[in-house]
Amino acid sequence: ESASVMARHVGQLRDLLRLTDAALRAEQARMAQCNREISALQDQLAALKAPGKAAQATESEPDPAQRAGADLRWQMWAEERRKALNLELAKMRAAQDSLRASLATAFGKHQATSALCDREVELRRLKASRDS
Repeated sequence: ESASVMARHVGQLRDLLRLTDAALRAEQARMAQCNREISALQDQLAALKAPGKAAQATESEPDPAQRAGADLRWQMWAEERRKALNLELAKMRAAQDSLRASLATAFGKHQATSALCDREVELRRLKASRDS
């Protein structure tokens, strides 16, 4: 009967191992999504660099867009957009920190469950070799 209890225990540990693996994979997927969102925000910020800054420095005459005030309006819009993107980026970085902690916890649980499962299998093997 001891062998059947041990076999059931190993089965339960393997079930738990599958659950912790699924939880770990879910946390990894959340982190990957967060990283993609951060990267997209960084790309948007990079794209907002004012076009033609080098051209402005070399030209002595303002271009028609500057004369019409469009350049100034674009710069004001771009600055507001940068502020909004930086705020969103800060929020995503805070979320990333939280996800990092959750991912570490899920990883630790999975590793611990894996070690318990391996230990239980080894104990079962040792018991079987002693009994034979």
